Amino acid sequence: MRGERGFATLSRVLDVGVLVLAVDRTLDYANGGACTLLGYASSEDLAQHWAEFQKLLDPALDRACDEANVAVPLEIDLAATQITRRLRLEIYRLDGDQCDGFLALVRDQHMQEALEHELALAIQMRGLTQFYMQVVHDLKAPLNAMVINLELLRDTLRAGEAASDAVYERQKRYVDVLGEEVHRLNRSLTSLLTQTPRLDDAQQRFDVRELVQELVLLLEPQARSQHVTVEVDLGSQPLPLLGRRDRLKQALLNVAVNALEAMTAGGVLGIRVTAENDQTHITIGDNGPGIPPEILDRIYQMHFTTKSGGTGIGLFVARSVVRAHNGEIRVATTPGKGTTVHIHLPLASGSD
Repeated sequence: MRGERGFATLSRVLDVGVLVLAVDRTLDYANGGACTLLGYASSEDLAQHWAEFQKLLDPALDRACDEANVAVPLEIDLAATQITRRLRLEIYRLDGDQCDGFLALVRDQHMQEALEHELALAIQMRGLTQFYMQVVHDLKAPLNAMVINLELLRDTLRAGEAASDAVYERQKRYVDVLGEEVHRLNRSLTSLLTQTPRLDDAQQRFDVRELVQELVLLLEPQARSQHVTVEVDLGSQPLPLLGRRDRLKQALLNVAVNALEAMTAGGVLGIRVTAENDQTHITIGDNGPGIPPEILDRIYQMHFTTKSGGTGIGLFVARSVVRAHNGEIRVATTPGKGTTVHIHLPLASGSD
């Protein structure tokens, strides 16, 4: 009894709905948060209507038997308030390889998205610090060239003296260099303004290949400074997605920055986008040291990191964003050879 009370207290502190299902998928336990989110006053009321929810969850429970854990979106109509509530369920298989029941965590989708938005902003600020430092470094070169050429141009200007043809040619050359460097500065500043993720919440239709091209522009300064070659394969056919473009861009950026940070002594960052049936497949791979097997099952945990100064929320947000787009993310790693992240997302249909 004490253990059950402790479990109920823990679930309240975590602010999440908790469901425990028996091996035959009947409801064994539901905390107050789960009952509220599902629209019932008590666990007894929920148990009486559980058969309705079980039908909705059966496909996900079947998958959980094979995949250990799955995440599924769920929309329910609350009859008392005539409100449609968007939920997200994370379902875990109990007792390791033997499917001896299930644990389901229930969260309000709107609250989860708000949390992810705040976490993404935190990551963005950290990532943009490095990005801005690299941009400042890139801006120094044209500014120095402009200063030098302005001084040379000044030396050729003598008050009251007519310039010879040779002096005129030198002046023209200095002015041409100044013009080129001004255009170079303009390009760098335009990139800074247009490539900064804004985390727009609007759902839209977009070509994932264009999003990846923008991502590469963001990554190139850091890749150059680390002597990392970026290899990109986008194919030739449009790959339309429907969703929150900036959030997905931030998720891919999180994964790619992790790959870059794994290659401190140089290497190759490979980004490939393909399509199969109704899915687009994005792979982001590095040839760094790989992920040790003993921590592989913890990489998606919030605040888990092996890097000094890391936040440990990059992959947590990336997986949440991918799942919110009804996609899947999977990590394949070989110690000493590198890591590849596979992301599958549903393509938008012609009618979307």
